[in-house]
Amino acid sequence: MASTNPITRIEEALWELLEANADFIKLVPAGNRIKTTEPLLPMAEKEVAQHADKPEVRIIVAGGAMRPDNDSSQSHFKRVFALQVSTADQYRKTVDDVEWQIFRSIAYGWRTKLDSLTWTSKRYACHMRPADVKEDLESDRSIKGWQTVAILPIDLFFDTADLAPTAPT
Repeated sequence: MASTNPITRIEEALWELLEANADFIKLVPAGNRIKTTEPLLPMAEKEVAQHADKPEVRIIVAGGAMRPDNDSSQSHFKRVFALQVSTADQYRKTVDDVEWQIFRSIAYGWRTKLDSLTWTSKRYACHMRPADVKEDLESDRSIKGWQTVAILPIDLFFDTADLAPTAPT
């Protein structure tokens, strides 16, 4: 179920973009898509990853900023997401295949998806400017952990007057 929190809705929208791509779904089974916006069941750490456990994809928060006084009438909230892939092996092709499907998913539909998001009946996700991924070259020698394949800073703008919290009763 979609959240009513506009910040969480952004991450959910990114997953919706990925899961609208049949090729992404074929590469990354549902159980290997790690969604931090959904309640997680406690999972035991596996000593040895099985073939079906990989690849995994997750979206994590990599930064952000709050600017409640962006201008005289608007407030700005930035959330930076990192899309990461884990393959548990040194085979780069798997990461490349998943990264290509992530790129296709985002390139084709991001603007329409983000433009459709509203809060207080107003559109709020105004900009997404993918940033360069800067990986440590040493970590790339053994592709066994999480590899960041996309950095997505997303700017959210709200009318400051709409942000007034509900007073306690």
